[in-house]
Amino acid sequence: MVDESSAPEFFTGGARLIPVVGAAGKITPNALGRTLERLPADSPHNVRPSAVSVTQASECGLVYLPEEIAELTDVARSHGAALHIDGARFANAVARLNCSPAELTWKAGVDILCLGASKNGALAAEAIVFFDRKQAVDFASRRKRGGHLVAKGRLFGAQFVGWLRDGHWLDLARSANSAADQLSAGLARLKGVRIVWPTEANEVFAILPRRLVDELRAAGSIFYEWNPDSLPDNESVGKDEVFLRFVTSFLTRPRDVSDFLEAAGATSVPEVGAVARDSGELYLRSRNGNDFSVRYPGIVNGLSSLPDDTVVDGEVVALDTHGKPSFNMLQNYGSAGTPPAFLRFRPARVERQERDG
Repeated sequence: MVDESSAPEFFTGGARLIPVVGAAGKITPNALGRTLERLPADSPHNVRPSAVSVTQASECGLVYLPEEIAELTDVARSHGAALHIDGARFANAVARLNCSPAELTWKAGVDILCLGASKNGALAAEAIVFFDRKQAVDFASRRKRGGHLVAKGRLFGAQFVGWLRDGHWLDLARSANSAADQLSAGLARLKGVRIVWPTEANEVFAILPRRLVDELRAAGSIFYEWNPDSLPDNESVGKDEVFLRFVTSFLTRPRDVSDFLEAAGATSVPEVGAVARDSGELYLRSRNGNDFSVRYPGIVNGLSSLPDDTVVDGEVVALDTHGKPSFNMLQNYGSAGTPPAFLRFRPARVERQERDG
């Protein structure tokens, strides 16, 4: 209903969009059922439900579980409607839930999926997946009429070959999700900051003091204010506060997030900026000077052979089962079942400290 102008009505030839008021940023089966039941049944004087569209992950950054999708499908079909998934961030949802794409779509009764790659590493690449071939009848003609039959469009579509191969699309999504986890955890440490919804994909919604927002913008940070009308009933924005949405991408590095958090004053971010040996002592320090030597004794012992007066730039990371850095695992370093952290070196920045005199 917001951000799409009147495009859905235009491309459907006049279909009416009816909003469903959900809870916590998601449509619930009860809310969907109440909305559909309120529609007058006196055709042709009123519209009849044809399709239910669900955004996965939602506009509030929350993901639908397979069983939640199945429940929505049951409600939709009981009223003669199909279920469509807006999957602009579908990869982020699959990566977060660690389930198969099938479990989130056709196995849960989904009829059509719009699979977006543009927000996850590709350029203008979107695919429409019909799980019932009958619903794809005349789709090529509708695509042409809608102005989406792009010259040389096969070059856009060819990106899907590399994007999907060997699960690369999920690797990209996991990286973005991990960066969002790191950002959310860091913001939550700041005084006066409130995280509005759990961080489940690659979006973080937070209310920040206006003073902090002004300081971050003055330091060069770029972010967008979000519509406070979308806030849950138990949350509001004060006159000296700002509601913001932060989005991380497949390109967002842990270091990028740490730099932002340090600018915001979250000095307890557990990332090492440098390893230094000074007068026989080895230190792990963040780029703002915090000492993390005690937190990672294994790294200190492992680097005990470094020569004196040496500085090595790097960071502490923990790898998940897919071999990707996971900020959540790093936060839980030392607890049962978590892998050991290690230092990832940047050899180009190994240097010798010069001593005065």
